[in-house]
Amino acid sequence: MHKNRRQFGLTLTELLVTIAVMAILMTLAVPAAKRLSETFHSGIGARGMISAALNNARAIAAREGTYAGIWFYYEPAEQKTYMVFIVYDSETTQLANGFCPVPGRKAAALPDGIIALDSSSGRSSFPVVFNAAGRLVIHPVRYHGILPFKTPTESYNSEEVMSVTGFVLRSNEDSAFLEMVLINPYTGELVGEE
Repeated sequence: MHKNRRQFGLTLTELLVTIAVMAILMTLAVPAAKRLSETFHSGIGARGMISAALNNARAIAAREGTYAGIWFYYEPAEQKTYMVFIVYDSETTQLANGFCPVPGRKAAALPDGIIALDSSSGRSSFPVVFNAAGRLVIHPVRYHGILPFKTPTESYNSEEVMSVTGFVLRSNEDSAFLEMVLINPYTGELVGEE
């Protein structure tokens, strides 16, 4: 009596076909990934990233039922622009108009070469704030939290500033690229030039 033993594994033909299919897929994927990376590092990619973050901040405001938004700031030493999701919390911050980082969200760096600036005062640090109904509003903000380029023990307690409804996108790589963008007060999307 012979016992049927099943053998597990691949034949040489199956292995070669699998490797060939993987090689073809990699050949097609690498150029697409490169194009995606180039788009991300361009002004168009930064615009899309900022627009998505604004929509996310609007959703946070509606979900939490309070003021929420994004704090943009440019760090000259690193030549990077960061954005951090913020939420109104005067109890935690012990500040009137105190905003702190949204728990569980880390600051994100915008693509290299992109600087977000306030159109009215020329500041390199400014907030964009939505109310509980998800509408863009002008609101005083005092940020209290840790910035990514600070040591974990340092706290950043800025002066009180007013939030903005538009800002300038500028590229370090191309000084001619300067675009004023406005934010749709109802949807939170970037709607174009002034």
